[in-house]
Amino acid sequence: MELEYIFFDANTIEPQAWKNGGGQTQEIISFPIGANWSDFIWRVSIATIQQSGPFSIFNGIDRIICLLKGDGVILHSQHQPSHFLNQTLVPYSFKGEQAIDSEILGPSCDDLNLMTRRGQATGSMQIFKHSSELQLEANCFYLCLVQTGHWRFSCQNFNAGQAFLECSSRQGFWTPIQQQASHLSFSCSSQENFTTSHLIVMKILLESAQ
Repeated sequence: MELEYIFFDANTIEPQAWKNGGGQTQEIISFPIGANWSDFIWRVSIATIQQSGPFSIFNGIDRIICLLKGDGVILHSQHQPSHFLNQTLVPYSFKGEQAIDSEILGPSCDDLNLMTRRGQATGSMQIFKHSSELQLEANCFYLCLVQTGHWRFSCQNFNAGQAFLECSSRQGFWTPIQQQASHLSFSCSSQENFTTSHLIVMKILLESAQ
């Protein structure tokens, strides 16, 4: 069985306004395709924050966010201690209905966002710095995003008989839900130091598949 994938290049995605109009975001995928703010099951995007202000409210949505670039922000909430989102590639989870005000720590920053609709899907985010192999579980979506470096992905059953796929910074791919498990291997082929090469892998499991 072939492993299908959809390639994307976030460097070429046009930004759009936040739900509350307070910033800009590059939407990588909103699933189902064509879904809007109110009916997506899962969504991945890169947000650019250039000023302090409130995050958009997403009722019934679980969120995972991590800093990609910049000095970051402090996330203030009335119901829990403030969180310093100032270390790159350290995921932080919170509920979308939570009222959060962001206090920017520099001129601007980029954040990666994974959103899943509670009761319909759950999500997770892993960071890789070295070559590895990942078992792609059945009945799950996966999204790989290269943050830095140049990475090569290989799978015995990539679609169209392709042996491997290469991606650079802010490029990646996502896989439609699979009926069978697969093994995905990936390695950093960049000449840079491994400490500066990072790959982000997100897994989305539909609740109906559990």
